[in-house]
Amino acid sequence: MIWIKKYKQLLFLAIIIALSSCHQAVIRVDNIPRNTPKGQPLYVAGNFNNWDPGDETYQMTLNEDSSYTYKLPPGFGSVEYKITRGDWTTVETDVCGYQIENRALVLGEEDTTSIIIDSWNDLDPLNCPRLTLVLKNLPENTPVDEPISLAGNFNSWNPDQTAVMQKDSSGKFSITISRPQNVKEVEFKITRGDLSKSEADEFGNTRPNRTVSFGKKDTIELAVDGWVDLPSPKGKSNRVEIICTKIPSNTPPND
Repeated sequence: MIWIKKYKQLLFLAIIIALSSCHQAVIRVDNIPRNTPKGQPLYVAGNFNNWDPGDETYQMTLNEDSSYTYKLPPGFGSVEYKITRGDWTTVETDVCGYQIENRALVLGEEDTTSIIIDSWNDLDPLNCPRLTLVLKNLPENTPVDEPISLAGNFNSWNPDQTAVMQKDSSGKFSITISRPQNVKEVEFKITRGDLSKSEADEFGNTRPNRTVSFGKKDTIELAVDGWVDLPSPKGKSNRVEIICTKIPSNTPPND
């Protein structure tokens, strides 16, 4: 009787495992970035195919509603995966283009897992809510004891402490701006802590306000050619002196 009871328990357990192993989960991509190249297939890469980013067996199906789906092989347990366009240079990223953690699901918990691709590793993000500005060059006569800060429509043109760019070990200055609500474009100038000390062109003339758009790139590199309150660092001038060394002898003296 005891062995019959144990046999039934083992049989029941085997049935449960068998039923669990038959579970198939569908991964569904409901939306992809607007700048995704047309006609490129999507692939599922995960711990079930040795993380092969372009495995033809794991190519997703494009549906009539523009979604992509793939039915995972039967099994049970946890699954980790990411979506690619064929290799790891085209793997999915977060809304600002940065690497994301592996996606995960447990077979048997959900029949269909719906996801959205925010961005691709090889393409500029379109909806990033922040923007990093990197200043790679400053005029030689820039005072070393003055802050480099931004004045723009995002801070009421006040280059205060919240707008100061931070200097890294390589000498570059940078700052990350969060996207204000309902703002697609930022207008600004680079200053030395005051609008009277704002950037200029190479001749020392006041330059037009800079304009950058959120969503096109997550990082933009800039350079300052001069300052309005300091001499041109290269000795350049926007004035040209013209000297006439000879005139005809019959030129009227008072003309």
